[in-house]
This record gives sequence, C-alpha cells and structure tokens, in this order.
Amino acid sequence: MPRQRLSSRSSLSGAPTPSLMAAGDAVVLSVYQGDDKRWKFHLTMTGGGPFDLTGYTAALQFRTGVADSAPSGAVTPLVEVTDAANGDITVTLSSEQSRTMTQPSYIWDLEITHTASSWTTTIAVGTLAVTKEVTRTVGT
Repeated sequence: MPRQRLSSRSSLSGAPTPSLMAAGDAVVLSVYQGDDKRWKFHLTMTGGGPFDLTGYTAALQFRTGVADSAPSGAVTPLVEVTDAANGDITVTLSSEQSRTMTQPSYIWDLEITHTASSWTTTIAVGTLAVTKEVTRTVGT
C-alpha cells in the first residue's frame, strides 16, 4: 500500500488515530537529560475501540531537523508494540540516550508499518523538550 498521512479529514477505513491527540495535532513530550523515560501510545479506530496492531511494527526517531539525511545527533529509542490487540505502543528512551541529547528541542514522528504489505503511515508527530541535567559525573 502507498504511504498515506492521516488527518482529521482522512477517509481511510479503520485508520488508526492515537487516543491522546486529535489527528494532525502535534504532541509535546519532555525528558530530563540523563533520565530514563517511557511513553505509551494507545491507538484507537476512527470510530472508537482499540486498533489491532497484530502484524505491525513501529518506529520513532528524535532528530534536530526534518531534512537531516544522516544526522549525527539522531536518537533512536526502543519502540515496541507491547499489546497488539489493544493498540498499545511503548517508546523507551534510556538514560544513556537522553544524556546525549544536548539540544533543547528535537522533533519526532511515530510510524507503524504493516509487515506483510509494507504499508506505512505516520500516526503521531511532535517535539521533545529536553531539560539539561544538573547532577552529573564530576568533570562533565
């Protein structure tokens, strides 16, 4: 299937819409530099009820800019479909990863791909606000 973006005007039958945001709205995430952080996304069908993620994979990447073709500062957290039947995706950023995030803000998007058909769609987009850590190893 061709790549398609969802919007509030989408006519895709059964298209997933994250319950935590209206389709097309940006989600602001935050992390304290050096901390472990976990976010859960719950996908629902357009008309309600969970979107079944059986047979799907998910991916997310934090970047400093959209046009980066090979960004040295990109961070790829662990992204797991944690409960396919209930439409749950968990994104885990380790303390080691967040410690490398030196910019105050990053952009991200969350995509799902149907494994059998390679159909990919972006289901959430947003920014990540990073607060600099105070407590760190002496000399850093």
